[in-house]
Amino acid sequence: MKTANFLAPVLLAGTFLMGCSKDAPTPAPTPTASTIKVTVSEAGAPVYDLNEARVVDGGYLTGSPRLSITGKLGSGKTMVLNFTKGSATTNYTTNALTGTLDGVTGTNFTGTTTYDPQTKLVNGDFRATFPVVGEVVGTFANIQF
Repeated sequence: MKTANFLAPVLLAGTFLMGCSKDAPTPAPTPTASTIKVTVSEAGAPVYDLNEARVVDGGYLTGSPRLSITGKLGSGKTMVLNFTKGSATTNYTTNALTGTLDGVTGTNFTGTTTYDPQTKLVNGDFRATFPVVGEVVGTFANIQF
């Protein structure tokens, strides 16, 4: 009888704990819809729209223009591009570019952006080389600010 009195609470507690450990399966992440259109080409391949493209940061009204965009290449690797004023001579243009692909810094960056204060739209282009994928070339137009 003492064994039954001891086992019953233990089994009840074990059942309770086992029932709590059955978490619902983690759903697969849903891709984020692009909020801007950026077209890219990797290593001379056909042009396609960058996946999950969006503006991370930007500003053109302070005299220090800047734009950061991100998106995923066809391989699923995340590219981040950071445009800054550099040696540009106008307040509405950038011509310095840095960036990463899945956290790895690329090389051979060239790129510009131009902001139109009348329409409040930004247009730009870029070229960069990243390990594994090679040269990535792209353009974007009509990003609203």
